[in-house]
Amino acid sequence: MAVYDFALPDATGTTEAFCLTPTAQDMINIIDISRATKALGAIIAAPGTGKTTTLKHYAWDDSAAAYCVMNPTARRSLGSALRIVCDALRAVPAGSQYGMVETIRYALSAQHVAVLLIDEAQFLGEEALDMLRCIYDESEIPLVFAGNRLLRERVDATKSSAFAQFSSRIGPKAEIGSTTEADVDALAEHVGVKDAKARQWLRKRGTGVGGLRHISRLLNAARVEAGQGEVRLIHLQQVVELPGLRA
Repeated sequence: MAVYDFALPDATGTTEAFCLTPTAQDMINIIDISRATKALGAIIAAPGTGKTTTLKHYAWDDSAAAYCVMNPTARRSLGSALRIVCDALRAVPAGSQYGMVETIRYALSAQHVAVLLIDEAQFLGEEALDMLRCIYDESEIPLVFAGNRLLRERVDATKSSAFAQFSSRIGPKAEIGSTTEADVDALAEHVGVKDAKARQWLRKRGTGVGGLRHISRLLNAARVEAGQGEVRLIHLQQVVELPGLRA
């Protein structure tokens, strides 16, 4: 499990704390603004910046937030996308698409959902986005769509685009291109890395696209190497040679 990752309590009731990086805080701010203004929100993030981790943590930490994650089946049909939302809300989907829409509306109201987080939203097609926009219009429950650069094409659509109705309702929006040094420092602090040379080494390898995921894997391996001691530069240099850990 990644050190910055979402974690449910284990059998002992304990859990590894979520690491609130500056980038994660930016994402949380978008969600909070969407809730406060009852607007659609968008988070467009490069891989390995902690998007999914942050959304899952938010939903786990706040019972009024619901989380679902789309997959390629959502692109192929409206029914598949609606079924994913129903499953996330633990609502039994009705047979027809209209029935599933009504099920979602009822579940959002009955469960007092304050915000619905939709991850990997780039997989949503025109029809699915339009239906979710209609559900938002009628329920006034804010939705936050999160995904990669392909989502930007829908969020920044022109007035003549098929996605114009959807894009015109987007309020708060964040675009995250890569992992920053501040994110790497926050993660190092989170796991107790005090060695200045180790932190500098991590910054060089952790900034850029996919950096947070790579640094998380290195730190997990380095903690095993360090045993009960503090993670130092020598431990990082040893584990980076392991298969799958070289950047």
